[in-house]
Amino acid sequence: MLGLLTAGFSVSAMVIPHSEERAGRIEPLLATPRSRIQWLTGHLLVTIAGSIGIVAAGGFGVAVAYAVAVQDIGEIPGLVGASLVTVPAGLVLIGAATALYGLVPRATVVAWALLAGCAVVGFLGALLQLPTWARHLSPFEQLPSVPAEPVAITPLVALVAIAAALIAAGVWGLRRRDIPR
Repeated sequence: MLGLLTAGFSVSAMVIPHSEERAGRIEPLLATPRSRIQWLTGHLLVTIAGSIGIVAAGGFGVAVAYAVAVQDIGEIPGLVGASLVTVPAGLVLIGAATALYGLVPRATVVAWALLAGCAVVGFLGALLQLPTWARHLSPFEQLPSVPAEPVAITPLVALVAIAAALIAAGVWGLRRRDIPR
């Protein structure tokens, strides 16, 4: 749940460049020596750092509550680390929003539909008896169930690679297209 909530922040933050472009606020920024790639990279860095911060803070809150319940403060670092496992799935949604903005700016709103799909799968997938293949479309379904099971690195690396490819596609698309005035 924490990962999905954080992904809401991430999608919200990554649709801002499209809003700024549509409102005509990007042209004065790009008239300076700052390139459009630097401008988008700034948005990406703030979004990624904010996402990690939100997950860490939420994980810390849950860890403290658990530590108080079991009266063992030593559980806090492990539980905060376990919460950070959700970050790669959120990065995929950041990448998707970036790719949509860079390649097909009018379709940036689809990033919200992707988040909604992840939420439906995460919260209602079992109740709706969605087929396994449909549930596996959500990046959050690829995450290991920590701390109940050991961390599996392969899906995390795969999600980060997918996110990086999507971000690269978005940057490439932004570099190739004109910014309307």
